[in-house]
Amino acid sequence: MDRRFSLSLYVPESTPQKSASRLLVLVHGTSRVDWMRHCFREFSERTGTVLMAPLFPVGASDAHDVHGYKWIDTHGVRYDLLLLDMIDQAAATWAFAKDKFALFGFSGGGQFAHRFLYLHPKRLSALSICAPGNVTLPDPKRPWPAGVKGLEERFGISFDSEAVHAVPTHMAIGDADTETWEIAKSPDDPVYISRVNDLQTNRIARLQRLRDELRDRGSATLLDFVEGAAHDGPNVVPAVIRWMENSAVEDSDVSICWNPRSDWIPSRRCRISGSRQIRSLSNSLADDFGCHYAEIITPRDFTLQAVNVVKWHAWVPRGPSAGSFLYIRSGMAHPC
Repeated sequence: MDRRFSLSLYVPESTPQKSASRLLVLVHGTSRVDWMRHCFREFSERTGTVLMAPLFPVGASDAHDVHGYKWIDTHGVRYDLLLLDMIDQAAATWAFAKDKFALFGFSGGGQFAHRFLYLHPKRLSALSICAPGNVTLPDPKRPWPAGVKGLEERFGISFDSEAVHAVPTHMAIGDADTETWEIAKSPDDPVYISRVNDLQTNRIARLQRLRDELRDRGSATLLDFVEGAAHDGPNVVPAVIRWMENSAVEDSDVSICWNPRSDWIPSRRCRISGSRQIRSLSNSLADDFGCHYAEIITPRDFTLQAVNVVKWHAWVPRGPSAGSFLYIRSGMAHPC
């Protein structure tokens, strides 16, 4: 690993005895203040998740470089590959699952995190993007860094749309995060997008646009607004933890029921494996049954995320009658 950079780990006492721990990577913002491991420590102990916090210091690749890591490559450093090297090095000592990991980034870290998604989606099990200052849209017609056109020429990696949109993605931002002085972009900036990365648009509107672009292309994406919070990382962490716990949908038997008039009629059984399959499953079932949208309901708390995902992403306006729904309940709880 490049000696100009460093990482810190938190390894919980509750690590699994018979399997590798999960890994959550925490990417800092511009200030580099180290609050993330403390905020996620209880989550780490409760779930047996190893925390990794890389440090991309100011001036590491150039004396005046503050923001380079956010853009993935600058001054000869590929920060995406650097992170993967850090993971390999740490995994040689600590037993955690390194091939797939969850990624969280706040502010500048949120910028890094969603751009990392475009380059290495198959390495991510979950992604949480919080309050990024500028966004790169998953638009193949816009050149990098406003969009993803030219990824292969620049990074040697083609944009894998299917893999990108298979990653369960969360976003969070304070509903008072409205300052623009630090993030304003003029029309001559490469990341400039009118009404997105411009002189007036705030982080909230930018993150909403990123959410909409990902959703429109098939991503299971949820955006949480944190009441009363401005640009403050620790205040968004509870929403992130809630989502990370809720999005861990395990393999489970489900019962598919057609409900045209509030009565349950069992139709078939199937099996889902993880939240990333919910959208494609519910869309295909909605097509089969001619209903308006599919909804996932199970008895465990984590299913709230699944409900949100499906309500937003499995909307199919082609049913034979208004008010027809498709319900998917766990085998333990369906009332059929």
